[in-house]
Amino acid sequence: MTSSTGDGYVNTEDGTINRTGTYCLIGSGAPGGGVDEVHAGVRFSSLMIPQHAEILSATLTLAASASLSGATVNVRIKGHETGHAAQFSTYADFMARARTANSVAWSALAGWIAAATYSPADVSAIIQEIVRHAGWDTGNAIVLFLENNGSTAGAYRAFASYDHLTYNPALLTVEWKV
Repeated sequence: MTSSTGDGYVNTEDGTINRTGTYCLIGSGAPGGGVDEVHAGVRFSSLMIPQHAEILSATLTLAASASLSGATVNVRIKGHETGHAAQFSTYADFMARARTANSVAWSALAGWIAAATYSPADVSAIIQEIVRHAGWDTGNAIVLFLENNGSTAGAYRAFASYDHLTYNPALLTVEWKV
């Protein structure tokens, strides 16, 4: 992640996007209450993966920006179905982007402890789909979406954004071969 506007989250209840806060939310709720759905997106730029490379493994790592527990949080991770993902601009832009056919369910997230890191199951099938896209080229950008997937009302988790002063932003680690 190389930019303040390379990550963010949207609130489906009020149709807003937050691209410059210190955290991103996932689940069904928000600080201060509410049962709105919140979806996050993270953009990784300048990836040096050749088109059609075989993805051996891919791990997304998030640092919790707050200690949160309680009700069930379920997330589905998808990619932006494009060869070169742009930064997010508006709520409508975020929501309208085509998603990959491949996805990863990250279900029943346990409580998070501030500063601890968390990773869903391997996201290599999503990355593989993107680097096989006709428009993919070495040095392009990938977006991963973390979308609410039936979380208990009011349940959410928060991870550090690029703008967080203490914790690291989302990290994508990819192992590949040509």
